[in-house]
Amino acid sequence: MLNPKTAISISKYKESETKMLVFFGAMIGHSMLMAMPHPMFLHPTFFKMLSAIHRGEQLSEMSDLKSIDAYEAQRLEHILQYADDMTDDVFEATFDQCFTWDADEPPKELYKGSSNRKLTRQNA
Repeated sequence: MLNPKTAISISKYKESETKMLVFFGAMIGHSMLMAMPHPMFLHPTFFKMLSAIHRGEQLSEMSDLKSIDAYEAQRLEHILQYADDMTDDVFEATFDQCFTWDADEPPKELYKGSSNRKLTRQNA
């Protein structure tokens, strides 16, 4: 089980995310103590993320994104390819985007202030 005091003190994530990890650890711990297998069909990157949090790392590999969402990975690869091939003006005219998640209405910021930050060749 995750130690709640340690998890909260070393967490670089939101308090709500830390609480979810603590709950998940308690659920796994209870399942093990009671010798009752708990069927969990979780994506492999979830467990990779847990081990990365433990080591203080962040996930950034394209292979993780491809295993979760191949379409978004392909879009990102195209943006990175075009960033190498286009001039600044053509790139900004082609990709008139900010750092937001557009699947929801209204679009959500990926980080604080990201709705005002334009995508350019330098930050692609």
